[in-house]
Amino acid sequence: MLMSIESERTSPLGGSDKNTLAIHSIRRAIVCLLLVAGALQAKGRCQHWSPEFISLEAAKPVLQGMAGSLPSELKAAGSQLDSQAWSAWVQ
Repeated sequence: MLMSIESERTSPLGGSDKNTLAIHSIRRAIVCLLLVAGALQAKGRCQHWSPEFISLEAAKPVLQGMAGSLPSELKAAGSQLDSQAWSAWVQ
């Protein structure tokens, strides 16, 4: 019985430890290559960005809540702050 188990482990048709190890190594290498390729591809996409600035309408609740801590330019504008002035200041 011991002989049959040994022959199964080392038999090329039944798959040996070396074959199993080789298959796992190849799979691991393929997975690593795919991960590296995906990371490089994602890096290329992340480099192209353009800034987006908050609109005055979206910022109004924050400006009202922080009225005492606003920069002097915004305090001076007070309720006269319009979209153009806000856009120039925020950018």
